[in-house]
Amino acid sequence: MEQNKARISVYYDGACPQCVKDRRNYEKLSGPLKDDIQWTDITGNESLLRSMGIDPKRALMELHVKDEKQQILSEIDAYVLLM
Repeated sequence: MEQNKARISVYYDGACPQCVKDRRNYEKLSGPLKDDIQWTDITGNESLLRSMGIDPKRALMELHVKDEKQQILSEIDAYVLLM
């Protein structure tokens, strides 16, 4: 997928089996819109998270999504955007 085509970026823990399972479920649910989502594994990417203003520890406990306007949303706002 081309990064510039994605509407939103979702940051998830690729080292977490449940998080990987959740990602697969979201991908199935998104159907033809799956290309609108860029999935980024946060494992080992603490500096990337910090550069976006995301606390790496919070990123492991809460969903974080970057919207089309490059704003970072978390928790329920992130889930609403993803769905």
